[in-house]
Amino acid sequence: MARLNRRKAIATLPRSYARPEGVFFHWRGSWRPKRSDFEDMSVTTETRRAPSFKRLSTPNHKTFNLTAEQAAPATKKWFVVDADNQIVGRLAVKIATILMGKHRADYTPHVDSGDYVVVVNVERVRFSGKSMSHPTVPYYTKKTSQKTYQYFTGFPSGRRVNTAVERLTNKPEDILKLAVQRMLPKTKLGRHMLAKLKLFKGPAHEHQAQQPVEIPGYL
Repeated sequence: MARLNRRKAIATLPRSYARPEGVFFHWRGSWRPKRSDFEDMSVTTETRRAPSFKRLSTPNHKTFNLTAEQAAPATKKWFVVDADNQIVGRLAVKIATILMGKHRADYTPHVDSGDYVVVVNVERVRFSGKSMSHPTVPYYTKKTSQKTYQYFTGFPSGRRVNTAVERLTNKPEDILKLAVQRMLPKTKLGRHMLAKLKLFKGPAHEHQAQQPVEIPGYL
């Protein structure tokens, strides 16, 4: 009933009170008719205070999406990290964040907006756990002795299992590469991101011309 009375009161207003074009009366909005607008209808429209019609301000903000041209390889940065005595999982989180581009303010999920990462001393990574001695593995822990990797050849009975010690001895790059790969998208875009990871045994690498910098401390 109250809503109906208000509508009747609006209809009795003079023509000068007509609402502007495109502005609608909504009782839950920014403007409400006041009692003083309807108390004395005999007052001339020149002396009566007209109600204020405030439009709801809509901010002109648009979602930013990075384009492929803006994420070209020439615009990407290069980072270098020393994997000596670094835990595999924690180091892989930092690397995957940079490869995906989540450390940048213009991160776009469907665009390869990440940067390049160069990792040296990949054979000197370690797993968490109790430290133990080993003749060839520098940072040997209890988890290193228990960690296994499996793959399939595609033939019947083709399941193959390798230990972390065997991987560190034969192909130490696979330890960190597999950890990072499983944190990236399992799509064609994820394979492009993984291609920006450069792994090297020893302290030297082949990307001095790109002038890589250290990974920021906030990552």
